[in-house]
Amino acid sequence: MKDHRKRLADWLEAKCPAAGEKKKSERSSKTFEGAPATGAQQKAKHCKSAGTRSGVGSGSSAARQCAMSPTPSSTSQRSGSVKRKSENPGEVTLDSGTAHPRLIVSADGRSVRWGPQAQDLPDTPQRFTTHPCVLGREGLSSGRHYWEVEVGGSPGWTLGVCDESVPRKGKITASPAGGFWTVRLLWDGKYWALTSPATPLTPRAPPRVLGLFLDYEAGRLSVYDAQDRVLLFTFPGAPFPRTLRPYFRTVSTEGGLRILLGAGGV
Repeated sequence: MKDHRKRLADWLEAKCPAAGEKKKSERSSKTFEGAPATGAQQKAKHCKSAGTRSGVGSGSSAARQCAMSPTPSSTSQRSGSVKRKSENPGEVTLDSGTAHPRLIVSADGRSVRWGPQAQDLPDTPQRFTTHPCVLGREGLSSGRHYWEVEVGGSPGWTLGVCDESVPRKGKITASPAGGFWTVRLLWDGKYWALTSPATPLTPRAPPRVLGLFLDYEAGRLSVYDAQDRVLLFTFPGAPFPRTLRPYFRTVSTEGGLRILLGAGGV
């Protein structure tokens, strides 16, 4: 956990916009801003002067103020700060009460995998019974949040956020219109952002750890290859209708999905 918190602290520092910095030109590579040495040095200097040496793990408010501002599309990068909404940091964990009966959620609520058979669980209104899904325990209704999920070599998964009121039984329309903002890896090895129609994604290499950055007030969810620090997709900014929940879907019996890091108020 310590290594992942350090990575988030470094990520925030690299994304902190330097005062008076000119707007950067669009990059086709869609990498994190500040990745080039010059930009990173300027931003690191600015963040350090703001007192961010202590990092996110120690609860530094200055580090959180230096959080990135995702762009409104996946094809451009822009400089600019977003005013921070005061909020207590919160970990992202899984709500086993929403998990499909075939999904096995770990005792600490940080990992989930597809089991060999359905468990004998109560069929409550909160539980998914048609699709192999589980939601995060925490409701997200304000502020900015970042979490990382290890997908490893899992051959199929879906990650993102959803409206907490989405149907748990029967058919699901996995698109923003249906209350889902998610990305997916299919069994054929193809990656998609589940917009309407779906948007194909072309990562440089199969990502093993995904970073998800939610800016609730801006109405944006950005998804990154967290290890390579590359933006994969940003859902266009639009007001979220209600409280959101982190969303996880898998049918992998080997490894499944594991939450490495989750922080609110970044």
